[in-house]
Amino acid sequence: MKKKIPLPISIAILVAIALLACGVIFYKARSWLADDIANQQGMAIASSSDWIAYHNSTEGFGILLPPTWPADETGAASGPIFLQSSLDAPLHGIGLPPSGNMWVEIAKGICNDPSENFVLETMPSILEKTVCVNGFQITLGLWDNDLQKVSHEATLEKILESFSPSQ
Repeated sequence: MKKKIPLPISIAILVAIALLACGVIFYKARSWLADDIANQQGMAIASSSDWIAYHNSTEGFGILLPPTWPADETGAASGPIFLQSSLDAPLHGIGLPPSGNMWVEIAKGICNDPSENFVLETMPSILEKTVCVNGFQITLGLWDNDLQKVSHEATLEKILESFSPSQ
């Protein structure tokens, strides 16, 4: 003979299952909405036409930067050029801008560990993509916890597409 589960326990189990299902649906909907907003922002940034030309005659390249990026570069008189999305002071000890910012590092005459996609680096937790173009190594970077990761990746890809070595 089957033992019946008391009605209050049955109701409690059904309520727990319903709450769990609602939580999963809410979490997924929130995630999808955030991804959709980020993708829309990325598309808007990627199609921007008001970017500013930056040219470095010492190293011999040109690149387009979003109008909000300062045209300042950090680095030695010759060597890798470090461009970042703000003039915020770099984090002590690692030389990267604070969270929420992006950076591009351009070095002439080297090509170490190129990657097709953004790769998670640890200590600190950043995403970097390294490509080699006509004797230049270009490293794109952003923080892994960046709330606008999708749009910032699109911005960095657009900067990369604009790279042009000088003749």
